[in-house]
Amino acid sequence: MNLRTATDHDARSIAVVHVASIRQAYGGLFPGSALDGIDIDDRAVRWRQILTDARSTTLVAESNERILGFVNYGPCRDEDVAVERVGEILSIYVAPDAWGGGVGRSLMQSALARLASAGFCAAKLWVLDQNTRAIAFYERAGFARDGSTKHREMFGVPITVVRYHGRLGSVLQP
Repeated sequence: MNLRTATDHDARSIAVVHVASIRQAYGGLFPGSALDGIDIDDRAVRWRQILTDARSTTLVAESNERILGFVNYGPCRDEDVAVERVGEILSIYVAPDAWGGGVGRSLMQSALARLASAGFCAAKLWVLDQNTRAIAFYERAGFARDGSTKHREMFGVPITVVRYHGRLGSVLQP
């Protein structure tokens, strides 16, 4: 497996992983018709925009020229933190057939190491409060819930997302 910085040429492959992971992870939490209706081409356009925006960085994990997962990270967007000191894992997704194989862990370790190298001392991330698989992954990585929540709508369903915090240097140590 190789980790590298994504380019705009990776947008469609990232979108394929993103959609497959969303459909698998959120099955049963959202209407199947809503999950089935996620358009990969639309998602690829959004990823192309993200990949050309200098506010964040995306790393991909690939094997045999196939993208297995990605992580998007950058300065924290939350207004209640010192953005010059706190980074954020904006999204991390792995293809369902690669779950449990260390892809997510490798991506997370690399993103956190890069945030630390850029001078950040901590990282935040937001997760759907019902996404137990992701929550377990973040907690194994050393992140802890910090008490912040947001309520919004996703796929026409009201949801709650919770924020997690980790000090760089104390999360995901080998």
